[in-house]
Amino acid sequence: MEDSKDQKEVSKKGLFIGFIIILVGINAYQFYLNAKTKKSTNEKSFIIKKKTNENLKLIARIDSMQNVIKKQKDEYSALGIENSELTIINKKLEDQKKTLQANSIYKKKFLQLESELNIMKSELSENSDEIEKIKTDREQLYAENSVLKDQKIKLTDSISRMTVKSKILEQKVKVASKLLAWNFKTTITDKKGKELNEAFYKSKNIEKINIKYSYLDNKVAELGVRVAYLRIIEPDGSTMTNVNASGNFLHEGHEINYTAKQELLFDNTPKTILFTISKTGKDYKPGKYQIEIYTDGEKSGEGLFMIK
Repeated sequence: MEDSKDQKEVSKKGLFIGFIIILVGINAYQFYLNAKTKKSTNEKSFIIKKKTNENLKLIARIDSMQNVIKKQKDEYSALGIENSELTIINKKLEDQKKTLQANSIYKKKFLQLESELNIMKSELSENSDEIEKIKTDREQLYAENSVLKDQKIKLTDSISRMTVKSKILEQKVKVASKLLAWNFKTTITDKKGKELNEAFYKSKNIEKINIKYSYLDNKVAELGVRVAYLRIIEPDGSTMTNVNASGNFLHEGHEINYTAKQELLFDNTPKTILFTISKTGKDYKPGKYQIEIYTDGEKSGEGLFMIK
């Protein structure tokens, strides 16, 4: 009986020990599973964190590149150039940023985006080089243009001064070459053909009026044929006319009447020029008669005579 009881006691202990062993095994397996799960979770968390950090770095690069694009747009605009490719690049960057912010890309896609960013960064770098070159070229052109403008201004000033000097010289030559009449003498021829030289002439005695004068020596004046116009201005201010001998000529842009004209050869030698005015049938008005001589339209001199 005692042996049977002992055997039962042993059997119970064995079952208890086995149960304990099973529980320990289960707990150990559960611990193993938990440890494995925690490790996997930690690994996943590490990967997600790493991927997030990498995404954030790329997003920061994109933001930096978009700032460069904005700056380059402003610089191109200041240069008067429109670069449509910058808008296209900016759109690609914005799409990439949205993809990165979604945080759902694989390593392969990440590497692709990183490669595209490197290409676009290279393009932006080329744009910066181009902008600097354009600026340098324009500064050089501006400097050259400024030099040309200064030279043009100096040349214009020089030409203006030369023009003024030329006009002054031309005016001086014109004044110097002007023929001047002097030594006026007025005589009359009476009805008997006798020439009289008096201070006052009686109207009834006048058959012809003889106007004589000479030109002063002028070595500057051009030699050749000249046209001399005689104006006899009567006491009432009207110009004495002579049938078939009077007319008009141009003086300082205005037409004026003349009493008589003649062509003469100017050779700068002393000679007396004679105008003879025949009576037209009516008596001469008493008073002062003014004589004016014009040569080639320019006034040369004047004199007078009296009729009573």
